[in-house]
Amino acid sequence: MACLPDEAAEQYEAYKKQFPREHKPTPKESLLASSPSFEEGGTLVVKELLEKKIRRADAKILKKVIRERGEKDIPIALKGLSVSAKKKIFSALSENKAEELAEECEAMGPVRAIDLMAAFAELAAVFQKYQKENEACGSNITAPGKAW
Repeated sequence: MACLPDEAAEQYEAYKKQFPREHKPTPKESLLASSPSFEEGGTLVVKELLEKKIRRADAKILKKVIRERGEKDIPIALKGLSVSAKKKIFSALSENKAEELAEECEAMGPVRAIDLMAAFAELAAVFQKYQKENEACGSNITAPGKAW
């Protein structure tokens, strides 16, 4: 707008209103809007186990898991997790890191069910490892009043 003369600015604004831009959702918005469906079976069981661990983990544990498995399993797992689990993972990240992770998920395209199940299982194992580690130290990673 700085290059336009004052009388042209009004015409430009009127022109912009004639041709509204479509809002293209960001990769993070697209990822949060998707909710995959699974048939009965092993993938569903492992997914539910992982989501239970995500729900009950605090931000400190989430950050540790993301740091350990972020580049390998998190992008794949995000494709199959529920919206609430995705939001919880994104809440443990900075806005830039969350957008970067969502873009990575979008760029990888569809994933095989076996790869999704493997990512879920790896993440569940890492959550379990940190749970045992914290129990040995005497701290609690679960939400108040809830047990693993």
